[in-house]
Amino acid sequence: MNRQQRKRRRKIRQICTTVILMLLTVVVFAAVLRLKTLSAFKGVYTRTVDMTDEAVLNAAGWLGETLGDEVDPDRIRDLLPEDMNVTIELSFERKGLKRGSYTEAVDEVSYSACRDRVYEAVCACLRELIIKRLTDAGYAENMTDEDADALINEALGMTLDNYIKNAGVELFPDKDGFAADINRAGDYRIKGNSIKWERAGNEVSERFVTDGRSVSFPEAGVLYRRGDK
Repeated sequence: MNRQQRKRRRKIRQICTTVILMLLTVVVFAAVLRLKTLSAFKGVYTRTVDMTDEAVLNAAGWLGETLGDEVDPDRIRDLLPEDMNVTIELSFERKGLKRGSYTEAVDEVSYSACRDRVYEAVCACLRELIIKRLTDAGYAENMTDEDADALINEALGMTLDNYIKNAGVELFPDKDGFAADINRAGDYRIKGNSIKWERAGNEVSERFVTDGRSVSFPEAGVLYRRGDK
């Protein structure tokens, strides 16, 4: 074998080595991305549902019926805190590389907190009305919220919010009804960029997108973030 042939063979080996290394790099990179995607399906994710509009509608409607007059929804909105979000938790437990179990449920703490805030806003509206009417009638001057609360407690034998709750007034969606379309659990399997899982007794397949910190389901229009609450 002459020098030119040896040189040519070395060149061919170099090209083959380069191509093989490039292919291995692509395979390893794809495997890393795939493992990163699959690793998203473990741990806890959350999303939130803003209940402000529904709370305002329910509260303004009930106050309007009770008082026999329209209540400005913006006043209810002003009395509500900015955080009227109910948290939904989605947790995954892996039982293999591409399968496992999941649970999705309404966080009861955030649900109860939002529900209480609606009653507090309605009570604040009623307190304002009581103070205004007593003042207009000349029965009270410079009455404070504390004075009004003491008067209401004496008249009702309990706080105004407890009275409203005991009367069965529903100012917030019933917990069981609200959770009926959310609470679910079952098994899941990953195939490509789709997850197959059980929903309402049926197995459905949904496309997902994940970056490791969040996972979204575009068709359903929902986004979950890892560990946020």
